[in-house]
Amino acid sequence: MKIIAVANQKGGAGKTTTAIELGYCLADQGNKVLLIDFDQQRHLSMYLGIPTEKNIYKVMTSRLLIQDAIVSTEKVDVIAASGELSNADKTFTDVNDIYLLEDICAFLKDNMDYDYVVIDNSPARDALLTMSYVAADYIVAPTTLDDGSVNGIIELENDISKLRDGRHKISHAQILAIILIMYEHTNMHEVQKENLEALAKNIKGQPIIETVRKSVKMSETKTFKKALQDYDRNNNAAIDYRRAVENMIKKMGE
Repeated sequence: MKIIAVANQKGGAGKTTTAIELGYCLADQGNKVLLIDFDQQRHLSMYLGIPTEKNIYKVMTSRLLIQDAIVSTEKVDVIAASGELSNADKTFTDVNDIYLLEDICAFLKDNMDYDYVVIDNSPARDALLTMSYVAADYIVAPTTLDDGSVNGIIELENDISKLRDGRHKISHAQILAIILIMYEHTNMHEVQKENLEALAKNIKGQPIIETVRKSVKMSETKTFKKALQDYDRNNNAAIDYRRAVENMIKKMGE
């Protein structure tokens, strides 16, 4: 079982959309996939129409068994988020709480038959994001192509490397892929893409760079509570996500 955290410390970077499309693309290849909504805004849960009464926060606070929190859909399983996750920095203060999500994933690995767990994170640099870095095998970092995109990836890698390469080494995660969302063939986007490609060569593991073309259909999926893979499979962005996932699978197999 591989654990993939979708993360970027910038808001509006397409994390939730990427987590959903990643999960559905993996499922379409015959994998059993669990999506965990780890963001107090609960967007992943809402976009997929998942009720949030049974949620990851209740699992983490021992009010609900992990298996009872899982909601099955036609293609993927989901554990919903809770608005109570906003209290994480006040609730999870014990030194061992940093391993809570890793412990949940260990249970899933030992007792369930998932091939992939995909975790959708908020942009906040809080206890939850640290838990995700500790639990994950890989990080997928979606980003918009603006002036702050390079700095956002640098900050992400710096935070992961402190946990992975520091004295106590509490993470083994590496950035697997940087996904450039809402991509257009403009001079500005081409320059930013080149900048990120140069940056990736100096990041541990040398993550791949993938582009997802801009599409108005992406916003429509939220209204119809569907992944783009199901809503319009032949859409440019849907095709781009499938290509990105195929390349990520190859990268994980290296």
